[in-house]
Amino acid sequence: MTPEPAEGHAGLDVGPAKPYYSGGMAHGVPAPPQHGGRPAPPAAEQLAAQAAQAAHEELGKAPNPVPVYIVTKGAGARPMRRGAYRQVLVPAAGGDPIILVPRNPRRRSVSLLNESSSALRITGDLTLSGGALLPASMASYKDFETQDEICCYQPAGATPAAVSVIDQYDVPDGG
Repeated sequence: MTPEPAEGHAGLDVGPAKPYYSGGMAHGVPAPPQHGGRPAPPAAEQLAAQAAQAAHEELGKAPNPVPVYIVTKGAGARPMRRGAYRQVLVPAAGGDPIILVPRNPRRRSVSLLNESSSALRITGDLTLSGGALLPASMASYKDFETQDEICCYQPAGATPAAVSVIDQYDVPDGG
């Protein structure tokens, strides 16, 4: 036995569908609602698209290609990238380590060149522990793709050492 429906019961109004991806896209542009806000089109639309594709395959023709043009955004009056060029003196052995390059979230890369006759060590902190070696009297710059700070100290040597630094970074709102 089935219960009788309640009298005077109004149907539930769920309202319009919200977009499936309602949080917007990664670059901040809101996503336009597609397929009535659902992640896939209705079954009838899917079947129609499959039939159209099958018709093209039967005729032996592929759909017309869509042209794609890749263009570089113009820099206009404001550059999109800049470089900071400087020479930094590293204290002699036994001195405190220094920060060669500060942390910069907009940095693309940094290039280092040890100009002195003594080897230097670069690290990610100021603890004088380990690190990578910058050989003495380098002939060319060494590139690093990092946004973190780079610290430097001299493990041996009686005179201060010089390091040339090229810091390449993005300009906010450039172009």
